[in-house]
Amino acid sequence: MRQNPLNYAEGFIFGEWINHIDKNISLIVKNVISKVHCPIIELEEDKREALSGMLFMLSSDRNLEVTSLGVASNIDSHAISFLSHNNWASNPISIVRQWEENEEWKEQLIDVPNISSLEHLKAYIAELENERPQNKNYLGDLVLQDNKDFPNLIFCNSALKNFKSPSVTVDDFHKIIEALKKLNKAILISNDIEDLKLNSELTISGESSATLENEKYARQREFKHPTLGKNSLKNTSKISLMLKECTF
Repeated sequence: MRQNPLNYAEGFIFGEWINHIDKNISLIVKNVISKVHCPIIELEEDKREALSGMLFMLSSDRNLEVTSLGVASNIDSHAISFLSHNNWASNPISIVRQWEENEEWKEQLIDVPNISSLEHLKAYIAELENERPQNKNYLGDLVLQDNKDFPNLIFCNSALKNFKSPSVTVDDFHKIIEALKKLNKAILISNDIEDLKLNSELTISGESSATLENEKYARQREFKHPTLGKNSLKNTSKISLMLKECTF
């Protein structure tokens, strides 16, 4: 592997590190890196634009920029840190977010969940395992309509079935629930699909022409309107819930 000269943290250069660790571990890391796209997390355009106008610094040393911790806080995720300095040993790590608003600089103190040791990782796994039964039951208890937390959403049977699918992982649960909350709220202030995209901050795309023309899926678009009677959706949309898709 060509040596990566980037200095990711004080005293840590990735290319030097990977060529001086155990050979077997080095091969595993190189194998993983060769099979993934970088960056591993692909941010939506609106999030990239928002982050471009922000600065993130370590609260205990404002001379240290911590963009990766800032990104983690912005997407409601844990940060993963190499323990190359005591700055990255704590969980959470306190950072400062700065941005310009109305020609004035504002700032906010944020605690970012951090994983830099085996103990941190075990705690995170335990947290996910504790959430699993609760969230699994929560999604499994949803019905077609009149759900207490989502009064503005009407689900189709296939969506409810997908929520119970074994392919939905522990980490998917809170992302799906958060996306449904955004959608439920955005519907009230949206007049069309473009408004819904903007107000919900979700990735929404239309069905392909092949899918729309497929008679197999035609009945799934049929619905009964209170006054207009039986009808069919001319336009349907897929909402991507962090690699999971639901059709509405």
